[in-house]
Amino acid sequence: MTTSDETMAVVRLVEELAANAWPAEVTQTLDGWRLRFNGGVTSRANSVWANADGGRVPLAERLALVEDFYARHGILPCYQITPAAQPVDLDEILARRGYVPHSFTLVETVALAEVTAATAPPCSVDVALGERPDDEWLAVYQAVEAVSDHALAARQGILRRIGPRAGYALARLDGIAAGVGLGVVERGWL
Repeated sequence: MTTSDETMAVVRLVEELAANAWPAEVTQTLDGWRLRFNGGVTSRANSVWANADGGRVPLAERLALVEDFYARHGILPCYQITPAAQPVDLDEILARRGYVPHSFTLVETVALAEVTAATAPPCSVDVALGERPDDEWLAVYQAVEAVSDHALAARQGILRRIGPRAGYALARLDGIAAGVGLGVVERGWL
């Protein structure tokens, strides 16, 4: 395996784990692609995960089926484009069809030991961990993300559907809730 093959294998794995960590209400498989719908709340949960190709359905037909799926759900189709997208020129194909990029995300990885060493005590932030989001966690999340009650309810559905083990962090600075975090653990990754 070449370095680029090894890198692409890690990219594919991280993208699969990320999809598992933020599950949509509806997921339909289409020849390796995952069509995800979550009531229009959050881009990731309302986009096509196009990181596999079953090779059975021609691309033009797949694109038409995607557009039909999202039209039936009342939202515009959106694709999550990553270095693992199939076909490799999917972004160019979509641009020719009038799609435009939005909502960019940068995915970075680091060994947990490096994070632990960089954040070792003394630390002035108190962090509480839980297996589920409590009312305070949800209130801080809603405030930080500036989401409506409807969007919060849809995101709570996502949180309930997470299959792998998850942990919820609530950080307090001088006793005041200052931030929240979500960690999903699967196959040695957080």
